[in-house]
Amino acid sequence: MTAAATTSAGCKQKDILQAEEEILPGYTPIAVSLKSPRSRQFLLNTPLGEFQVEKTIGQGSYGKVKLMRSALTKEQFAVKIIKRYPPHKHHRQHAEYRKAKTLDRRIHPHIVELHDFRVTDTHFYLFYAYVCGTTLAERVGHGGLEENDARSVFKAVAETIHFCHQYSVIHRDIKLENSALDGRVKLIDFGLANFFDGHSLMDTFCGSLPYTAPEILRGDAYVGPEVDVWSLGVLLYVMVTGHFPFEDPAQPRNYDRIMAGDFSLYGSMSRPLQELLVRMLEPSPQRRISMLDVLQNVWL
Repeated sequence: MTAAATTSAGCKQKDILQAEEEILPGYTPIAVSLKSPRSRQFLLNTPLGEFQVEKTIGQGSYGKVKLMRSALTKEQFAVKIIKRYPPHKHHRQHAEYRKAKTLDRRIHPHIVELHDFRVTDTHFYLFYAYVCGTTLAERVGHGGLEENDARSVFKAVAETIHFCHQYSVIHRDIKLENSALDGRVKLIDFGLANFFDGHSLMDTFCGSLPYTAPEILRGDAYVGPEVDVWSLGVLLYVMVTGHFPFEDPAQPRNYDRIMAGDFSLYGSMSRPLQELLVRMLEPSPQRRISMLDVLQNVWL
């Protein structure tokens, strides 16, 4: 390796370390050796040495979420484990730092708190407060909620998403499973969140298929907030009916219905609710209702 190459590699490593220090100023990795018959459950000699792994509580394309308990404070955390990108994708590592850092600083009663952010050679570890209540999916079940009950929960979720938009963060994975109920509504997963500036376009295909906006399904570029509005419309529909407004988008007939905004409304729904759903599930992102107008809608 040449001197120039060595210097370049050293600079990249320095950049990563500096980013880590910005996340955790003054942080020194802890590696404790606990003599316990269950010591195999501790991540010894790592920056996570004081944590005991209790169980896996979630899994997705990004990695796993494990329930961990601090041996020092006995506090439990939901720890999202994300594999680090290879060296040629350092810019994506910095994006993960920036996302976590931004969300950590935006304290909101309906966003699960990010307590810590740690790094090993191979993974990121995001330590979120552990919410032990039920998910919104469990609460809704197959029968849906009464309209008044759905209104109060939906308003909390919508206000939280609007709060994120005000700080240039779009969620991109709004669904029942990503909202927990523990005395209050908590958004518990920002794994697909990204930044937007109102001008640049994104083309990443992401999210959970039943909640995915038509423009993403078509492969069109999008600005950001409008795709969250569509997903919120699907979420609201499921909350009051117990089922999705559109079936599997992979089927041509269902795909065509999504592109046409062709879904069923029921007489049991109030007229204001029906009108709100029609405006949120508008297939054209240019004509779709804005997040602010959702919050100012007469139904809420």
